Amino acid sequence: MSTQEAQSECGAADLKGGICQRAGVHTLTGLSECQDQPILGALRFFTPEAALARVPESFFRHHSLETQVVLARITDASDLLRILLDGGPSAVAGRLAGALRRAGRAEQADEILSTMKRAGYDVRESDPYANGQPVFAVTRPTEAPIVSRIQALWASTRDAVLENFPRPPGLPDKAEAYLAHMDDIYKNDA
Repeated sequence: MSTQEAQSECGAADLKGGICQRAGVHTLTGLSECQDQPILGALRFFTPEAALARVPESFFRHHSLETQVVLARITDASDLLRILLDGGPSAVAGRLAGALRRAGRAEQADEILSTMKRAGYDVRESDPYANGQPVFAVTRPTEAPIVSRIQALWASTRDAVLENFPRPPGLPDKAEAYLAHMDDIYKNDA
């Protein structure tokens, strides 16, 4: 789809800075169809907030590392709230609040819950991650997402790597013999 086709689909007045602002409602999810979807060339993308609001609960269990990296990049709950208050199901708000709280973002979780309740929604917080599933320490939201992902991957696999890695040989018993051996193989390394 070209930019012109996207403009005709959304209407030129609906596009602001390449983001469609039309508030059509998706029939399956009940969320806005076109809002928060930047258009780059012929592709339409979801913003991280819009993507998190649209994925099912099972996505959090099957892709826990990726969702935690995306959650760490969200510094303000207002963008999530804008999407949720625009007709989003209250179950989605409860899921996102639970995910944020489990990832150590309790203030944002509380903000989502209190705002949704003040707006008249019946929101119940739920943890979308599987019981016992680890939450990785995704640190600063200013880091590039790939840095957070690599750190979380290392945290998730560190114990398995250390179990399978050979034990260090320790110090040699005979220092003189070891140094003589090192002098002999030095010629091969040079």
